[in-house]
Amino acid sequence: MISSVRTLVVCLVVACSHPPPPRPVAAERPVTGFADIADEWVTSDDLDWGYFLKVQADGDLFLTVDRGKLGRCSQHATLIRGSTGPKLELEVVFDQCHRERAAGPLFVSFPSYTGTTLTVEELDGDRRERRTYTRAKHVCQDQCSNE
Repeated sequence: MISSVRTLVVCLVVACSHPPPPRPVAAERPVTGFADIADEWVTSDDLDWGYFLKVQADGDLFLTVDRGKLGRCSQHATLIRGSTGPKLELEVVFDQCHRERAAGPLFVSFPSYTGTTLTVEELDGDRRERRTYTRAKHVCQDQCSNE
């Protein structure tokens, strides 16, 4: 009898607990230019490739991709002056990551920015890439070189 009373009390305590409230979602911020997002950013993908993005306030964008056994590659693009709007036009200075890349502009947009996360969408001809990065100056010390 005492055992069944203890079981009932334990069941009541567990049944009455509530999950913690969800954390508030970070507010979105508009990106009006590279100065808003100038910093170092990191992410990875399902292949465990690491992406290290360095955005400079003057409009330079440096991307280093750590592709594991395939090694690293880099991409550097710079803002074409006068480029405004939701999609910014960049000129690719060099691109080791896409060797088949044809000459032409690269367009970037930032569909989401919270201050700690940044979603970057690149449109390069027919190729579209979208990644969400986390601000990570402390992670990116020697991996985000602008080779």
